[in-house]
Amino acid sequence: MGIYELEDVGALRTRLAVAERRGLVRFVGRQGELGQLGRAWQAAQGGHGQVVAVVGEAGVGKSRLFHECKGRLEAGFLVLEAYSVSACGGVDRTGSTT
Repeated sequence: MGIYELEDVGALRTRLAVAERRGLVRFVGRQGELGQLGRAWQAAQGGHGQVVAVVGEAGVGKSRLFHECKGRLEAGFLVLEAYSVSACGGVDRTGSTT
């Protein structure tokens, strides 16, 4: 077994960022979802605030969906992004993973 030391944090923070650097496969089959996000974006631009939740099992493409949506947005708007840990696990007060 090898022993490794973490020397620094890399610039790529998510699996999607790593995949993007390698080259993403063509995005297909999510036009309906992209349309819904686009309509919410247009409503927000028109002064009607929007909250959008995308919920699904791990690996179904939620992050990629937002990545593609951001690429279609007009410039000049602030986009805030946040990432969370799984609702099924985490770290308890002792530092052990649950």
